[in-house]
Amino acid sequence: AGRTAFVYTNGSASYPGMGRALALALPSLGEAVRAAHGPLGGPQRAGAGAGVLGRIWGAAELATLHTVLTRDVLGLRPDAAIGYSSGESAALIALGAWPDAAGLYAATRDSGLFTTELTGELRAVRRVWERAGLRGERWASYLVTAPLDTVRAELAREAAVHLMAVNAPGVCVVGGEERACRAVVERLGTDRAFPIDYDIAAHAPELAAVRDSWREVHRRPTVAVPGVRFYSGASGRAYEPTSERVADALTAQGLGTIDFAGTVEQAWADGVRVFVEHGPRGLCTGWIGRVLGDREHVAVALDAQGDPGLRQVCLAVAELVVAGVPVRADALF
Repeated sequence: AGRTAFVYTNGSASYPGMGRALALALPSLGEAVRAAHGPLGGPQRAGAGAGVLGRIWGAAELATLHTVLTRDVLGLRPDAAIGYSSGESAALIALGAWPDAAGLYAATRDSGLFTTELTGELRAVRRVWERAGLRGERWASYLVTAPLDTVRAELAREAAVHLMAVNAPGVCVVGGEERACRAVVERLGTDRAFPIDYDIAAHAPELAAVRDSWREVHRRPTVAVPGVRFYSGASGRAYEPTSERVADALTAQGLGTIDFAGTVEQAWADGVRVFVEHGPRGLCTGWIGRVLGDREHVAVALDAQGDPGLRQVCLAVAELVVAGVPVRADALF
């Protein structure tokens, strides 16, 4: 079946009530997460109204719950970890490379990066805009379904709007100063752009204003995870995690475009054929399918919004069984 990648989504996928049915059906999962990572606040509390930081941590906790399920219950063995945006941090926590989740939570909370500097009042971002002579008070981001060359051509006309992520062929994320962003979207066609209710100025050059504190927050005690290749969304390549390398990788993706599509391509070239998405919804799974098309692979998501029980987990496991992936399906059924 080829190598297996555990895929980790980001905080924008969070929604109220996510993971609740799974945690109730298999309470031992939550106990294992709390034992390993401490009480970080349940994912069900981190819905759309929880602010960016709450949503990042909600997605990370559900992803950690899913990782206990896939590794300890279902017996899946990851050869690779691919994170989308804050999913890179979630992967490091869930797979044990970052053992001090509570310390990271405190650092992200106390830094101001995720509350006032890069979101909310946008203090750091507005300092950058003021120095550049740009007027603006709000950040906006959009999922755009248009050819990348077309998007790049429009972005070249707006200094305060950036290509934040390349998700799949014909699917990307743009973000920047709200009015300039709206102008780009109107030129591209409003039927091709969908506002993302998750306004953080990351994956953009404005983050340079807080680069040092961003790097320090992401420079954590790091331990080796034998047998797992961690991919960087900035370079699209795998690396061996150390405190410094992780801080460099996460700073690079904070300052620049995430190439999720290119990372999936590289993982496939490295022999990955099985992609299992951890965390809320299944957006990455859809993008992976779009990247790889009819090439040999299987991509499954463990969560679906609106799933009242374990239906999505069971569907994912069934698909893995059919694809010949060694999985302890009897642990569920």
